[in-house]
Amino acid sequence: SQVPWVWISEIERNRTTISTYIPDHIITIDHKQKCVVLTILGTRVYPAPQPLDIIMDLVGTTEPFLGGEGHAGMVFGTRNLVLTAVPKVVSELEKHPGYSLLILGYSLGAGLAQLLTMELELGQTNNHLPSGTEITTIGYGSPPVFTSNTTIPILDNIFLVQNNND
Repeated sequence: SQVPWVWISEIERNRTTISTYIPDHIITIDHKQKCVVLTILGTRVYPAPQPLDIIMDLVGTTEPFLGGEGHAGMVFGTRNLVLTAVPKVVSELEKHPGYSLLILGYSLGAGLAQLLTMELELGQTNNHLPSGTEITTIGYGSPPVFTSNTTIPILDNIFLVQNNND
């Protein structure tokens, strides 16, 4: 059976600065598993490099995030996903009561998926999703994205897959 897509970030390709750039993502609905799926892609290098993905990866500073410090480029990307993707995810969850949210990402997308999940669970957007929405996040090859001098939140719904020394 086909999995319908409802949004793809190519529609918003007119963003040209790191502070407004929206990382590549797609929102699909998996009716069989009863979930809305937000897939956040990694650094685009094929068929043509996406310079803002590369810049987002290489921003070597931190930015305040949820009482700690987040990878600055990915914090910017997360904030832009909150503004662009989250309202579309919320709309789909409202159309499909009882559906969960699955956030998938690899590489850059895995780092963004972690920060977005933290924001949805612990940040100012924690009341945006319909009440009772379960979130599961799976990241492949995620970079380190968050640190804190106090406590680092442990969310048991974020699963990270690393390949050996990746």
